[in-house]
Amino acid sequence: TKLIDTVIDEVEKMLPGANCGGCGFAGCRGLADALVKRTDISSLFCPVGGAEVMKTVAAYLGKAAPEKEPQGPRGG
Repeated sequence: TKLIDTVIDEVEKMLPGANCGGCGFAGCRGLADALVKRTDISSLFCPVGGAEVMKTVAAYLGKAAPEKEPQGPRGG
């Protein structure tokens, strides 16, 4: 598990470090842990880092990034 912890450390560094809980986890470490350990990360998203951060993390992990639209007003 030392290797997994190292990978989680690296993913945590890629996240913004806001520890805001907007992703549904208590902080960035929780999200990083889930991103590393889950095969399907499509339900995970960092609202602070946005799509770019998620793409970076997914590429590092060799997983598919979640497809989410930027948060904001939706035009009709």
